[in-house]
Amino acid sequence: MGANFGTGDPLLVLLNPQAASGLALRWRPRIESALLAMGALAEIHVSRSTDDSREQLARRPGRRVLLVGGDGSVGALLPALLAGHHTLGLVPAGTGNDLARALGLLGQSLEAAVQRAAHDPARPMDLGQLRWSLVPATPGEPRPPDGAVHTAWFASSLTVGFDSVVAYRAETSPRRLPGQLHYLWAALAELRVLDAWPIRLDATPSLTDTATDATQPLHLASVLNTPSYGSGMPIAPAARVDDGLLHLLRLRQTTKPRLLGLLQRMLRGRHLGQPEVMLDDIARLTMRCDKPLPLGTDGNFIGQARWLEVSCRPAALPVVRLR
Repeated sequence: MGANFGTGDPLLVLLNPQAASGLALRWRPRIESALLAMGALAEIHVSRSTDDSREQLARRPGRRVLLVGGDGSVGALLPALLAGHHTLGLVPAGTGNDLARALGLLGQSLEAAVQRAAHDPARPMDLGQLRWSLVPATPGEPRPPDGAVHTAWFASSLTVGFDSVVAYRAETSPRRLPGQLHYLWAALAELRVLDAWPIRLDATPSLTDTATDATQPLHLASVLNTPSYGSGMPIAPAARVDDGLLHLLRLRQTTKPRLLGLLQRMLRGRHLGQPEVMLDDIARLTMRCDKPLPLGTDGNFIGQARWLEVSCRPAALPVVRLR
């Protein structure tokens, strides 16, 4: 739809009808009006599924893509965005919006967000790349056989352990609460079956508090590219999407009352300096665990692993951003 604007390929606008309980779809008339008002040539596509969106991206390489959705919408389409050499213009319409928060895109009207996504210059953003397998690496081998290894990308966060289980509960629950309240409700529900995972870590740069391959009982060992996750929890305040690094948050095994107190501190960004909390800058990380680790990327539960490798891919995707 839309009138002609200059030359070149039209914008590809992808609406995720599931984002924020249908918010993106309800915004469609306003988005169309904003595009018409600026004279933009655009194709609007309402996605029937993630595979449908991937197919649209594969058919139209090298486009500027206006994606109306949240962290999960972006994360699910990262492989297709990269393969098609696309530029991302994000119009925030998610529950958590941690990527949009990190990019400086919150706090503007829908019309301003559409105009910015359509016309502002793009700058490169780092991404995280994940390889994982439920098959453990055999002794003496650095990784499992290739046929057992899966690959994924993330823009905001990789969750490992407790917060992945929380993300799964939040994602699959019919009960919906706004923002952090939904995450906190899911976290409180998971406290009843609190678990810890014996994880062996090997990181570059090396972690300062542990020897390589020392096993640590951890509630979580999650990796962030953005300063926040879980709908704005300021976990890694120094993180930047273009610093060439990822940021590893570890939470040592503790009691339920203590973990509840730490979660409250995390919501307010007051967790750093607590004895159970460790935050490290990393470029590459390998984890091994004798029991399956729950995994999530950008708020979406993706499965379990006994072995995983995560690395930073600097300047991997051009994206419209203010920060």
